[in-house]
Amino acid sequence: MKLATYKNGSRDGQLVVVSKDLSTAHYASDIAHHLQEVLDDWGFMAAQLQDLYEALNQGRSRHSFPFDPMQCMAPMPRPHQLIQAAAYTRHIDTHTVSKASDPWVQYQSTDCLLGPHQAVIKGAGEYELDFAAGLTVITDDVAQGIKPSQATDHIRLVMLSVGWTLQKGRSNNSEAWATSYSSVAVTPEELGEAWKKGRPLLNMQVQFRGRKFGFCDTDAGMRFHFGALITYLSRNKKLQAGTMVDSGPVSHEEIEQGFCSLSEKRNYEIIKDQSITTQWMKGEDSMRVEAKTHEGHSPFGIIEPMV
Repeated sequence: MKLATYKNGSRDGQLVVVSKDLSTAHYASDIAHHLQEVLDDWGFMAAQLQDLYEALNQGRSRHSFPFDPMQCMAPMPRPHQLIQAAAYTRHIDTHTVSKASDPWVQYQSTDCLLGPHQAVIKGAGEYELDFAAGLTVITDDVAQGIKPSQATDHIRLVMLSVGWTLQKGRSNNSEAWATSYSSVAVTPEELGEAWKKGRPLLNMQVQFRGRKFGFCDTDAGMRFHFGALITYLSRNKKLQAGTMVDSGPVSHEEIEQGFCSLSEKRNYEIIKDQSITTQWMKGEDSMRVEAKTHEGHSPFGIIEPMV
């Protein structure tokens, strides 16, 4: 099923169920007001939301309305915690403090999570704006010391994400600033063959300033799948329902396939010929991110903010 959060003037927004083709929606008010309620009692509420989802897809919902991504907040506006990881080989290699056998993770602020079309407002200053397209999962309660074979069972929802970073000088001097999310969060089952034991099998497509920037297979180059990341995070403590784990920039094994991060493209240009042609984002710049299945379906919709 697909879930979204509509703006309603509150910090947590209003939970809505969205049809498979992203054309219609239905308020979930009779079941839950916001997504955290559902994650706190997934076993009970998910079944009810699934019934509403099926009725919506079959045209049996009496109070459905056209779905409008412009009205969406982040699906999970205030998660219990947000953890940035480095799941992809190329991104891991930039973090020399991380051992090859262990994931690199960083706990991040959760106070600037944006919907797919919300404006990204950069203040004046010496920092430059970088983007990195990735994927994010949301868990229910995860016990401490969980086994890898069980970890993926606790992934309840998957989202498309774009992390915004303020850069100063080279890319290793940066500050995570905000994150934009797809209009909907989808259950792993909704992805079908595009989800294999914590690994997304999707084509990540990024446009920057109206031109093709990146086209990456989300499975290629993924050294740590989401189950491995959750296992690592829970080794010393339990994870509360509503924990979000981000993959970091998607990177393809074949570097010529393109990039999902400005800073990675700039670093590649430096290594290749000592000149930089890729510029940081500026006011009025546009970018667009979409992840499609190998059959061409777009389960998350698009993220298309304006700086």
